[in-house]
Amino acid sequence: MILVSDILVKSARSDQEKLRKINIEGTANVVNCCIDFGVKKLCHVSSIAALGSPKEHETIISEESEWNPEELHSDYAITKYGAEMEVWRGHQEGLEVVIVNPGLIFGYGFPKKGSDAIIQSVKKGQLFYTKGTLSIVSVTDVVKCMTKLMNSPISGEKFIISSENLSVEEFLTFVAETHQVKKPSLYANKLLTSIAWRLDWLLALLTRKKRTFTKILANASHKKMPISNQKVINTINISFEKKPQYITPD
Repeated sequence: MILVSDILVKSARSDQEKLRKINIEGTANVVNCCIDFGVKKLCHVSSIAALGSPKEHETIISEESEWNPEELHSDYAITKYGAEMEVWRGHQEGLEVVIVNPGLIFGYGFPKKGSDAIIQSVKKGQLFYTKGTLSIVSVTDVVKCMTKLMNSPISGEKFIISSENLSVEEFLTFVAETHQVKKPSLYANKLLTSIAWRLDWLLALLTRKKRTFTKILANASHKKMPISNQKVINTINISFEKKPQYITPD
């Protein structure tokens, strides 16, 4: 059985309870059903948002990086981490499990939603970029990895699913060139993004609309920590697609 609990991806504080109910309580319910009805194996789709932080001497994030509760995390990340805890609880109760932590997923199926919103933003003339890093992957590769892991005897393990790490600038430039539009040309430093999230907060307060750019998102846009995909490559011998294969013009 494959569980995709990555249903609600929001950043507004008002969505916190929905995130908790879907990502944590929903996962707990599925795990309980698996145990009660004798499901042999469960694949849980988590997120790189639920990964831990590297130690001082480390330069890359892996499956072994430990979650730091002292860091500033989004509600989404906290609930995805909580969902993983429910899956590990199920494993302790005898359920075979594997967890996958995909990067930013691209592919067909949900136009103008999720990751495709980034592409649409560039096509509409997005001006700004930051110098943080992104970890991306195709939806096809995510499914391939999940299928191979489910058909293997592997249990009680988690795997990062990512094809490559790119700077935000490099990625947005690639999208612009692929769709033959003007590339973002203005660097948004930390001062500028800090002003932006405060203006977004004020606009949401005045208009009662949901936030689109929070302090956590602003901070994340500047992070430069690459993510390792070596564990899944070494385990199931998969070759990942490169971005020109799945980030293409409509």
